[in-house]
Amino acid sequence: MKKAASRKKRRGPGRPAKPKRAASATGEDLRGQLVAAARTLFAHKGFDKTSTREIASAVGVNLALIAYYFGSKEELYLAVLGESAERLRAGPVFSVCLDGLSRAEFRSLLRGVVALHLAALRDEPELMLIVQRELLDGAPRCLPLINGLMQEMLQHLTRVLREGKRLGYVRPELHEVTFLMLLSRAITGYFFLHRQLAGRAALVAELLPPTTEAAVDQIFLGFFEGALV
Repeated sequence: MKKAASRKKRRGPGRPAKPKRAASATGEDLRGQLVAAARTLFAHKGFDKTSTREIASAVGVNLALIAYYFGSKEELYLAVLGESAERLRAGPVFSVCLDGLSRAEFRSLLRGVVALHLAALRDEPELMLIVQRELLDGAPRCLPLINGLMQEMLQHLTRVLREGKRLGYVRPELHEVTFLMLLSRAITGYFFLHRQLAGRAALVAELLPPTTEAAVDQIFLGFFEGALV
């Protein structure tokens, strides 16, 4: 009897214990954990170099669960991007209201747009890394989804600037789309430069504003001061 009990306790090298996290998680929890693990791996290794086995192993679940929840690696990839995009859509950039704004309030609102853009990059850094990888690899699996999100944001902020023109707060000669594209590149450039210099305090201190608030001030000063009346 003791030998039988001992055999029950022992596990061979090919039979690892089932992780407690997977055993206790609900279906929705497991799906969320798979998306989170995939987001990190896709961002740092790319789509082609990330295997579904790695993703399942990172969560501690059976490989078959990826097929069960998503169908394929491609569908999991789109789920990662789609959830990040939906979080950005739910942000305050898309809920800007101009009714009854004074000139000072309009300026404050536009500064807030810069701050929110930087915050979105800070809160979704892996999304930005995935997009950057897609562009560099020439394999634009995510571009239709990202282009849709960027087009929505561009249209919304264009309406904000046009309303500012109508109110007399924005220079009438300003071309809204060109202005917003340049602004977006400036903010994204700051974000990526800050990431590249991470851990190099002397260079950060020399090249970049000391705080995110100071960066917002500089970007606002460089772009909006010449655009506003």
